[in-house]
Amino acid sequence: MKKGTMLLMIMAVMMFLYGCSSSGSNSGSGAATGNSESNSGGAALSDELRIAYPTQPSTLDPQMVTGGATKDAARPIFETLLTLNSKYQVVPMLSESWDKSEDGLVYTFQLREGIHFHNGKEMTSSDVVASMNRWITLSTAAQGIIGDGRFTTDGDYTVVLTLNKPSLDVLLVMATYKQFPAIMPAEVIKSADPSSGIKAFIGTGPYKFVEWKQDQYISYTRNDDYQPLDTEADGLGGKKVAEVKDIRLSFVSEDSTRMIGLQSGEYDVASQLGADNYDSIKDDSSLNTTQVMTTNISMNFNKKQGLFTDLKMRQAVNAALNIDDIFMANPGIPEFYRIDQSYMLKEQSDWYVEPEAGLFNQKDPEKAKSLLAEAGYNGEEIRLLATREYGYIYDQAVVIKDQLEKAGMNINLVVYDWPTLVAKLNESAEWDLNLGGYTSVVTPSQISALNPNYYGWTNDPAITEGLSKMNAAASEEEEQAIWKDVQQTVWDYLPTIKLGDLYTLTATTSKVEGYHDFEGIVLWNTKVYK
Repeated sequence: MKKGTMLLMIMAVMMFLYGCSSSGSNSGSGAATGNSESNSGGAALSDELRIAYPTQPSTLDPQMVTGGATKDAARPIFETLLTLNSKYQVVPMLSESWDKSEDGLVYTFQLREGIHFHNGKEMTSSDVVASMNRWITLSTAAQGIIGDGRFTTDGDYTVVLTLNKPSLDVLLVMATYKQFPAIMPAEVIKSADPSSGIKAFIGTGPYKFVEWKQDQYISYTRNDDYQPLDTEADGLGGKKVAEVKDIRLSFVSEDSTRMIGLQSGEYDVASQLGADNYDSIKDDSSLNTTQVMTTNISMNFNKKQGLFTDLKMRQAVNAALNIDDIFMANPGIPEFYRIDQSYMLKEQSDWYVEPEAGLFNQKDPEKAKSLLAEAGYNGEEIRLLATREYGYIYDQAVVIKDQLEKAGMNINLVVYDWPTLVAKLNESAEWDLNLGGYTSVVTPSQISALNPNYYGWTNDPAITEGLSKMNAAASEEEEQAIWKDVQQTVWDYLPTIKLGDLYTLTATTSKVEGYHDFEGIVLWNTKVYK
């Protein structure tokens, strides 16, 4: 072989190897380029991510409402000063750092500089102050923690929150994912309608709002000027990369239609599928499945009026329940529920309290009968409210009715449509028991069932005093220690019975990489291959 030919062959091999090693490289800009070569198979990236989602939001203004659909649809557009990692701990987002005064009344936040809104305007303290002060007036959770406190500017990149009284939950409520304090341009806040909300959807997030076609879809496009954090993505925090150029969030109410659309390739992601789809798709190599926690299930007592003002009656219900059978009624698949009586999630490591053995899931109708006798129960009718509009509520309520009747209670299962049921719950003369589903909260102070004004009317001096001590604690560690005692008091008082946590099914095609849920859908850091 001639030397020239050999040299050409060596050069060709080197060029081939260099091309392979360069394929799929990331520029580090935070906005991935569509159609770039990526995974080990050399497949090209798609320009679009298509999601089938069950519910249309009432608004895209996340400061206005607590609804999950608004939260999910607004996330790609808007960001907050603080957010939560996967352990539900506060981490920075648009705030670079913060300090707290010794008396706990003043919080000073340093903003990240050079962050621009989607309209090209740089984010400064005036935008943050306008956004945060509006949110405080709209959010019940914020009002409960921050009260009359307000934000002020201190230069272009510093904002100061001044409180009337200290609270250790300030940062947690600011990092909330429900009715979250989205940062918007001051002029957008100024032009917002008090009843309908903002008129322009302009944030700092990795995606820009493009179009909302009512009853069909919302579309987004990549924010090419987005500046991500350089920390590892975790929960809602860390680095966000707009891996696909465009996103379409389609509203598909029928569970079966979302499923068929995923299988046909019309959608890349199908959100909130029923657990009954699991067996049919878990072995399908073209699909991936994820169990997503969405709801905790609680049995609520009317403690303002009627039979369950008596603790012995509440204890009787607690003794009679077989929680395993309740969850087997719906969803019926072990992968989609967990029995857990803690009011805060296991994932919330700072707040989780391990339930005391023997307090719950007693499955003891004879003990229940003994407690009923001690309470002087004489077969009076007990009204258990439920609705068919949430299948798990109705199915589980049917099983609960049977269990309580076997323990000697006279149960009338009263079924209403959802709006009527909500109205009835606010009238103490209309019900005795209710089974309900609730989303998680970031701090125990936000647990509705412990609020004396919330339906069920928990009015126990020990619980009220414990929550007050938490609010006045000198440190997060002291607050968390107090909560352990408060939760034990709650278990003894039984304002509700937390049964466990419920999951729904999200499925993607095998062409999707990096998709995950955290208290709702997370659409950044997600790739789709052609």
